[in-house]
Formats: sequence, C-alpha cells, structure tokens
Amino acid sequence: MNNPSGWGSNRVTPTHILITAATLIIIGAIGYFLSTWRSVLVPVAIAFMAWFLISALAYRVHKITRLPRWLSQLFTILALASVFYLSGRIILDQFFAIQAEAPIYQARLSSLFRDLAQYFGLDDKDITMMLEQFNFVALAGQLANMARGVLTTSLLVLLYVLLLSLEQHLFPRKITAIFGEGEARTTAQQTLSQIQRRVQSYVAVKTLVSFLTGALSCIIMLFAGVDHGIFWAFLIFMLNYIPNIGSVIAVLLPVLMTLLQTGDWGATIGLALALTIVQQILGSIVEPRLMGSSLNISPFVVLLSLTVWGSMWGLPGMFLCVPLTVVAMIIMAEFPNTRALALLLSRDGSLTDSKH
Repeated sequence: MNNPSGWGSNRVTPTHILITAATLIIIGAIGYFLSTWRSVLVPVAIAFMAWFLISALAYRVHKITRLPRWLSQLFTILALASVFYLSGRIILDQFFAIQAEAPIYQARLSSLFRDLAQYFGLDDKDITMMLEQFNFVALAGQLANMARGVLTTSLLVLLYVLLLSLEQHLFPRKITAIFGEGEARTTAQQTLSQIQRRVQSYVAVKTLVSFLTGALSCIIMLFAGVDHGIFWAFLIFMLNYIPNIGSVIAVLLPVLMTLLQTGDWGATIGLALALTIVQQILGSIVEPRLMGSSLNISPFVVLLSLTVWGSMWGLPGMFLCVPLTVVAMIIMAEFPNTRALALLLSRDGSLTDSKH
C-alpha cells in the first residue's frame, strides 16, 4: 500500500523533515503562548476543572432529587461556594494565628539548628546559612501574598464557572454550527465527551481521595495535639492534587511543626509514620482502584508533565498537570501525525478510549 507521508519506511525523506520541523515549531509556539498568557489561561483552566467537578456532582444531585438539571447545577454551585467560604474563614483564622506566632517558631527553629550543629560539630557560619533557608517570618509573609492572589483568582474562577453553567445547554448547538451535521461533528462530540468523561473522573476521584486524606490527617493531628491542625490538614488536602511530590511536602510541614512545638523526636517520628501510612493507603491503594484505567498515563509522563507545566504556570500548573496532559493526549490521538505521540504518553501503549 502506498504511504504518501513517508512514515513507516526506513528512509528519511523530505516529508519526514518537514513534518518534524513543523511539529517542533507548533509545539514551541504553543509553549510560548501558554507562558505569555499565563495570567489569563490559568483561571480559565481552573474554571474548567471546577466545572467538570460541579457537573459530576450536579448529575448526582439530579439523579437523587429529580430536580431539573439547571436547578441541580445551581444548587451544587451555591452549596460548594458556601462550603469553600466557611472553610476559607476557618483556614484564614488559623493562618493569621500562625503568622502571629511565626517569631516564636523561628526562635525554636534556631535553637533546634544550634543543637544539631553542636551534635554534628558545625560552626556558626553553617548554622547561619541553614537558618537563612528556613525563615518562618518571611515564609508567613509570602503565604499571605499568595492567599491574596488565590482570593482574587477564586472570584474570577467562580464567575467563569457560572457563565459556563449558564451556557452549557448551548454547547451542542455551537458544535453543530461549527462542524455541520456530518462526520466532523460526530468526531468533535466524541472527542469532547472523552475529555469531559476522563477529566471529570480524575477530578472527582482526586478530590474525594484528597478530602479523605486531609480529614484523616486532621483527626490524627488533633489527637496528637499539633498546633493549627485544621490548617495543616487543609494544606494536605490541597497539596494532594500535586502528583508525586505533593504528598511528600504535605507530610513534612506538619511534622516540622510538631518538632518545633514539642521538641520530642519520638512524637515527631510517630506523627510522620501515621501521616505517611494514611498517604500510602489512600494514594497507593484506594486511589488507583477508584481511578481504574481511565487515565492511562505513563508515570514518567506524569513526572515530566509536572515539570513542564510547573515551569510554565508555576504552582497552578503543578495542580493541573495531569488533566491538561489527558486533554492533550485525547486531542493528539485524533490526528494521524500526532497519534504516535499520544501512544508514547500512554502507560501501556494503547488508547482504549479512542474510537480508532
């Protein structure tokens, strides 16, 4: 059979070179666009992720209560907004308390480092260098600035979600207007359905597992008497969205707080073990069972996407790296010239959700 594109042969043809060059140029242009328009695209991406989650919850509400779909959607949005508002008030109160106590924790950290320095025979210069890397007062100020940015972004995301929900019923009509009534419209609908189903599944499962992890961690920390356990549990909930490194950071922060609070290495190690067990059970056993094979992304690709999206969009990119990679895989699978790349990104070399 003829192979006009030249792919599949052992000989490098001008077509190979042109397609490769064009692909690299397009990837570079997309990367530049994503980095340059970061401030605009990040709230939009978060809004779509939130909308997927709200749509999944609204569907459950509709099934249980038999309310109209639009009313179920509105009820879900208002309920989640209320929960986040009340939770935000509690978290902010805890944060301001930590900020007020930051000098105390800094003094305890200095004392801890000096004890460790004496034990290992380090001089004052080494102690000063270590303390410069762990400045609680400066960290509290940085977190305060970050909180203000999160608040502003959250209001914009809420507005986007409301607009998406209001226009949701018009999406099929717009697809028909763009692609017509033929095969192109069917392909577009199938692609969008795959994106919605797989991203919705990921966001829903990840949110449930992150909530359970944060709740169990909160119970453990309150039982252990850790200061501001609710705040650290909230951070565990949020950091659990970041693949691989998020759970590690989530355990280290309350463990460090316990060490500074009590100075008891036994209690600190015990808390670290308890939080790690919760992370391992929920993250390594429960989450894969709930997630199933809906993502089908290579673990190496997850780590790579964490680095790439993190470098372009910072912390929000780390949160969104997995669903954004899923969207990219689904879209690339629909085009012959990029389907091979989608297969490389997959875990087992197959695209089970693809129609091909």
